Amino acid sequence: MPGIRTRGHDGLINLVSGCDSVSQKMVIELQGVSKRLGSRKVTAVQDFNLAVERGELLTLLGPSGCGKTTALRLIAGFEQPDIGRIFLNGELVAGDGRFVPPEKRKVGIVFQEFALFPHLTVEKNVAFGLRNEGKEKTEERVQEMLKLTGLQDLRNQYPFELSGGQQQRVAIARALSPSPLVVLLDEPFGSLDQDLRSRMRTDLKEILKETEVTVVFVTHDQEEAFLMADRIAVMESGAIQQTGSPLEIYRRPRNRFVAEFVGHADLIAGRLATGLISTEIGDFALPGKVAAKEGEQVSIMLRPDDNDILPAEFGTATIQSIEFKGDAMLYCIKLQSGQLIHSLQSPAFLLPIGTTVLVMSNPKQLVVLRGNENSICYKHS
Repeated sequence: MPGIRTRGHDGLINLVSGCDSVSQKMVIELQGVSKRLGSRKVTAVQDFNLAVERGELLTLLGPSGCGKTTALRLIAGFEQPDIGRIFLNGELVAGDGRFVPPEKRKVGIVFQEFALFPHLTVEKNVAFGLRNEGKEKTEERVQEMLKLTGLQDLRNQYPFELSGGQQQRVAIARALSPSPLVVLLDEPFGSLDQDLRSRMRTDLKEILKETEVTVVFVTHDQEEAFLMADRIAVMESGAIQQTGSPLEIYRRPRNRFVAEFVGHADLIAGRLATGLISTEIGDFALPGKVAAKEGEQVSIMLRPDDNDILPAEFGTATIQSIEFKGDAMLYCIKLQSGQLIHSLQSPAFLLPIGTTVLVMSNPKQLVVLRGNENSICYKHS
């Protein structure tokens, strides 16, 4: 996996860390970058290390205020790092007394507001980044971008005459027209309604993959990150907590924050016994060694699709609420201890609120946390 380094932020126990060297395939590399913002010098990113391969679509995912946009602005050149170095395609663009301005970094940017020029047509907006090219080359490139984004019939329209999705396509075409080395997307679906967002995600990913451009995409929306990304870097408090494929992030979180932030996670208290963990919903066998002592209190992570339920008079759990999700039903279940856990079931499986049930858990990946700490002490892969 491409190298991502986080130092001292994830509190891992007995887990393999990211590699410390970055291959020549990396188009974007940030090494030990820190940045403070404002008069109060609030830390936005701290000891930030990131590497992105050529043609890769990497998503920075995290809650508001975690430093995602600052990281993007540092790559673009809108901010200078206080400490650390930034490379684009192997060239040092920030750090060690050197700073390359944004206009010389071959970076295309798409903001949430799109920032189209209202007095220019679609065609002229797309051509804006080609001002220094000849007329013939500009016309050829503009036509190529309009075709790629499906805007050929709208070339003479103005931004105010377009829908939100069409405006976004114009912003993408304009960002891609100068053949950038990197495209940066900062919450590009934020101003679109939910239905349009769903459609545009798929369209945008296809467009970006066709151009084979390297992309860094910022979002706080987990569904968006899962759909768009080749890899996800989960951020908290200015640091990367974990990177990996969407499936790896979801099934094998490195710490409590990632487990709880990415998807729905129920953490069930248990106690470590010989070769297993005893909990109120059953015992879970450990195929390997765990970095915790015999008798120590731990927690196991369960996703809703890890839990099955059956109506049973001898059950010790009760259905508290049901959430209809269209293609699934999410049951909230109260255990005898009072803890709530969740079970994802088919819409054809209907049980009323108040039903006594038996909970049967079969985690697809057994993830164990030590007590109430942040750290993972066992992860079965």
